[in-house]
Amino acid sequence: MNYDSRYKIVSGILVPVKLEKEYILMLKQVAEIAREHGAKVHLLYVEPVSFTLRKSWASQLPNQRSLQARLKEKHILMTTWKRWLEHEYGISATCTVDWGNWKKMTLRYAKMFHADMIVLSDQYYTKSWFAGFITSPPEYIIKKSNCQVITVFSKKDSIAQWTQIVISVTGFIPVARILTIIKSARAFNIKIHLISSSANETDRASREFHFLTESLKFLKNYGNVQVECRFVSNNMFPFTEYMKYAKSIGADALMTNNHGQVSVDPVAGPGKPANVLHQLL
Repeated sequence: MNYDSRYKIVSGILVPVKLEKEYILMLKQVAEIAREHGAKVHLLYVEPVSFTLRKSWASQLPNQRSLQARLKEKHILMTTWKRWLEHEYGISATCTVDWGNWKKMTLRYAKMFHADMIVLSDQYYTKSWFAGFITSPPEYIIKKSNCQVITVFSKKDSIAQWTQIVISVTGFIPVARILTIIKSARAFNIKIHLISSSANETDRASREFHFLTESLKFLKNYGNVQVECRFVSNNMFPFTEYMKYAKSIGADALMTNNHGQVSVDPVAGPGKPANVLHQLL
C-alpha cells in the first residue's frame, strides 16, 4: 500500500554511489523504500580528484580528456543501474556523474534535486588516526543537509530481512524518520531503537529525555512495534557515538540528521501527529 501522494514524507532520494558490486544490495533496499513512498531515486557518482602540495596550482587541474572519458564510462554503467531499478522495482530513477569534493557535491545535488532523503553506505565512514579530531564525511552531510539521512549497514537483499533500525532523537520528535520506516517496521517486525545523547543518563529533566519519551509516545499511536530507548555518551561528535551503538547491536540502518522534521499537531499536543499525518498510515 502506497502513501497518499498528497502527503509525501519521501518524494526524492539521493544515493551517492561508488560503482562497485557492494552497492547493488544497498540499492535494492533503497528501491523498496522508494517504491513504498512513490519516490524518485537519484543516483550520483562523484569522481574523486587528487591534489598534491608539491605541484603548482595549474598542474593540479585534472586532464580534461582523461576526466571526460572516465565520466562517460561511469555514466554508461550508472545508466544500466538506473534501467535495472526502473524495470525491477517499477520506480522512477535518474543518474548523474560529476567530479570534485564528494561531500560538497552530494549536498549540492541533494539541493538541486530537492531530495528529502540521502542514503549513505557505511563505506563512507572510515576509521583513521584523526577520527574524533575532524568531521567525517557522513557527519558533514548530516550536519549540513536539510533532509533526513540514512546510513545503511545491511548487506541483505531486502528490507524484509531487516531486524533492527536506529533512529536518533536530536532536539525534536523525529516524525519524518518514523513515518518513513514505520510501515516496514510493523510489516517485518523490525525493532526500532530511539537513541539520544546525554551527559547523565539518569537526568530525567533533560531536554533530550523529554523528546525521547515524546517520540516513544508518538510511536505508540501506530500499533504494536518493538521499541527500545537508549542514551549514549554526550560528546562533540554524537554521530560517532550513534554509529558505535548501531554497529554494536548489529543494526541494519541508522536514521539521523538535524533537520527535516515534520510539525506536530498543536491541538493534539506534543508527540501527537497532525491529522494530515494520520492519513498516511
